[in-house]
Amino acid sequence: MNISRPTAKHLAKFRMLAEKIIITPSGRFYAFGAGKKGIHKGVVVEGRINEKVRALKVVHPPSPIDSTLIEMKKAGSYENLKLLAFDDLISDAHEVASFFLDIETLKTLAKTSQGTSRTHIRFFRKTDQKAFARSFDARKYFTGMIADSEETDSYENFQLDNFAGENFYTYVRLATFRLIDNDDYQVSVLSNGIMIFSGMNNDLTYYCRDQALGEKFELEIDHPILKNVVPLSDPRRRKEIRRKIEAHR
Repeated sequence: MNISRPTAKHLAKFRMLAEKIIITPSGRFYAFGAGKKGIHKGVVVEGRINEKVRALKVVHPPSPIDSTLIEMKKAGSYENLKLLAFDDLISDAHEVASFFLDIETLKTLAKTSQGTSRTHIRFFRKTDQKAFARSFDARKYFTGMIADSEETDSYENFQLDNFAGENFYTYVRLATFRLIDNDDYQVSVLSNGIMIFSGMNNDLTYYCRDQALGEKFELEIDHPILKNVVPLSDPRRRKEIRRKIEAHR
């Protein structure tokens, strides 16, 4: 069964993010980040298409230049387990903070970091303070990575609107943040360190793992299902999620 040209064009947007996209009978799709050398192993994108399928399917996103008809194939047990684990990961956590990220702040955060040495965005709120987003060069925490002549203490703060919840801090790599489509977003911060960016107009949801400073972005996990599912690679969660998946085998 082929998908329509409009759907192929839509899924082509995620070609650089994922090699395969999982499509559910409810019309939702999931793109689990990979990218060249695993550079995007820190994000999962969920969206909606108009195709009707009776069972779980997978597709390879086409080239944006040639968004021709592509065939949907039946998903295997790997994809089923991946979605099951991902659903458990999200549903078992609770929200600790939320805020609104408007499209202008989103674009400014990405744009002001272009042409600079900044590597990360920190979302945070300290006691008795407002919530902010800050783009900065994380290499200043690892002085062996930079030359003496490089400037590393430059950053900008952007206030986050409609904040509610507890004090928190999370880090997102700029390479990951720039994958987020331009839109207004309601953002939730979960207790397991995952941030959920829910688009107000584009029907897209981005799940970004807390990419804490000093962590390897490709964590070594022995489990054949878990090792390629980045949000499950959060060291605060991986043992618990591994037990959940093995319980369903």
